[in-house]
Amino acid sequence: MITRVGNGKSALFWEDRWIQGMRVQDLTPGLYMRVRKKVRAACTVFEAMLNGAWALDIGPDIDITLLSEVFELWERVMEVELLPAVEDSTAWAWEASGIYSARSAYAARFWGMESAPFAEMAWSSKAPRQCRFFAWLAGRNRCWTSDRLARRGLPHQAACPFCDQEPETLNHVLIRCVLARVVWHQVLSALGTPELTPEAGDAVVEWCNACAQRAPSKKEAKDIRPWRL
Repeated sequence: MITRVGNGKSALFWEDRWIQGMRVQDLTPGLYMRVRKKVRAACTVFEAMLNGAWALDIGPDIDITLLSEVFELWERVMEVELLPAVEDSTAWAWEASGIYSARSAYAARFWGMESAPFAEMAWSSKAPRQCRFFAWLAGRNRCWTSDRLARRGLPHQAACPFCDQEPETLNHVLIRCVLARVVWHQVLSALGTPELTPEAGDAVVEWCNACAQRAPSKKEAKDIRPWRL
């Protein structure tokens, strides 16, 4: 929420977003930390701006770094003109109208988060829930293969149980093992995309992302005949 300052008698000087949608903490974090919590929680914009009273909240011991923050905040405060006849108000920052909506709240909740194409592909799949959950775990390398067990000192197999040639890792079991690549070749050949068969040096997430980008469209998928291993 942002605060639109009128008379400044309800907006909190140290805590609210009243300086062009920003808090004092955002602009001058050093000064903010110098002020006691009790003062920050009670001091209004009107009280703080009265004869520059906010400077007294900081205290006298200021080094050169804090002095630059004082000047910064002083300039910002001087740009604000209180309107005695207008009450302070709040507005929802994620809507141009300032009115709260569930849609914008959802967007605010996930703003700045990075998307993971592999995870999106796994959860949007029509596969059974257990398969989607396994794919999500595989994308995060959280499956309990022998290498993971070994790092925790737990009993584990010395080699892959399918080929008995290499240590059992997630990448090996799913796409690097000879048996795994044979299975993928048969499946992908039946789907009309044998060129997507993983190579021995591929990694699970990168390979799945590449497959998702080259997967057949829904129209093309209708022409693919049912297959059996």
